[in-house]
Amino acid sequence: MTDALLALVPILLIVVLMIGFGWSAARAAILGLGVTVPIALFVFDFGLPGGINSTLSVPEAFGGAALEATFTAATILWIIFPALCVFELLSRKGAFDTLRIALGRVTDDPRVLAILVAWFFGLFLEGAAGFGTPVALAAPILVSLGFSPIKAVTIALVGHAAGVSFGAIGTPVFAQVAATGLPAISIAGQTALLHVVMVPLA
Repeated sequence: MTDALLALVPILLIVVLMIGFGWSAARAAILGLGVTVPIALFVFDFGLPGGINSTLSVPEAFGGAALEATFTAATILWIIFPALCVFELLSRKGAFDTLRIALGRVTDDPRVLAILVAWFFGLFLEGAAGFGTPVALAAPILVSLGFSPIKAVTIALVGHAAGVSFGAIGTPVFAQVAATGLPAISIAGQTALLHVVMVPLA
């Protein structure tokens, strides 16, 4: 239990610095990394004899961790970058205004507009790309429809939350299949059941 709490310290530190003190993600992450390294070395013996990576030296252990972090970040950026390009293209061509007018012809009820954009459009993007793409594209559309930036981001996050379990072209389900060896259909079915149970609570 103590080890779990210590492992949670860097994450909590980053959250507090970003939300409580308004730090940028880059600054908070650097300090979080500075806290993570001594915890990994002296609490979990990372890369030290008898530790979780006792077959590796400290430079090898942290070098491998750095490469893994770089690969993971590059994978996410590979997906997010096209979404940002699409957003920039839509902004420059005035597509958001066109979309706002088109949606305005469907309904002027902001609640219905939020469901159409943040729920249906957001879930489509989550399934097709994932990794934050729904928020990157749906939130600006909501802003163009008259929602405040904070409300737009919040609604987009809530709207696509249900799709996260199946999003990013099924990545979460595939990861669970690899980790547990259970059939994908069983994992997907139980996950869907969990969503059904949680919907009334939401």
